[in-house]
Amino acid sequence: MTPSEKIKDIIGQLILRDSFWGYLFSRVGKIEDDKFDHVAAIGVKNDGLLYLFYNPETISKMNDKDIEVVLSHEGIHILNKHISRLIKVLAEETIETEKAKKALVWNYAADYVVNILLENAG
Repeated sequence: MTPSEKIKDIIGQLILRDSFWGYLFSRVGKIEDDKFDHVAAIGVKNDGLLYLFYNPETISKMNDKDIEVVLSHEGIHILNKHISRLIKVLAEETIETEKAKKALVWNYAADYVVNILLENAG
């Protein structure tokens, strides 16, 4: 099974078992990127839509349960509007190096919040 098929299969399983996460990720585009440094991340493209970017090599080595955890983590970023809020913060910054710093700090802070929420949930 290809990584793309694996992601789609797990989202299908989530729809049947836990319609919330399944529904959420059935509405988000998916983009494989073998040069991506992380397992997965939620982001936007120039079209303004949300996408799940993921590293297919890493996904192919993961079991279904771990992929579900990754999807839950990325889903919480969507629910907390981390991407749209970051875009607003960065829109007010004119210096590129400052944008990069703010984006990095935002990413760490958002991941911390998401991981605390996941830890407390289960």
